[in-house]
Amino acid sequence: MNLAVAPGQRRRGLARRLLGVALRRAARAGARRALLELRVGNSGALALYESLGFRRLSLRREYYRAPVEDALVLVREGLGEPGTEP
Repeated sequence: MNLAVAPGQRRRGLARRLLGVALRRAARAGARRALLELRVGNSGALALYESLGFRRLSLRREYYRAPVEDALVLVREGLGEPGTEP
């Protein structure tokens, strides 16, 4: 699944809400872990994901093209457990 917010609509809490809905749906469907990747230079997205309980799992070197950039892989464990609502 790809989630994105149009540039003109950013900084309004939309990404947080979209991701929250996606994580709740995944948990209801039985998922217990969420993985995502992002460009290492995307500090805004990284701050959002870490604030929602994601932690750094690994680095994929030269994962992106145009421009070439590494990707961070993040994980959030415990979806669906009490007290883990995004």
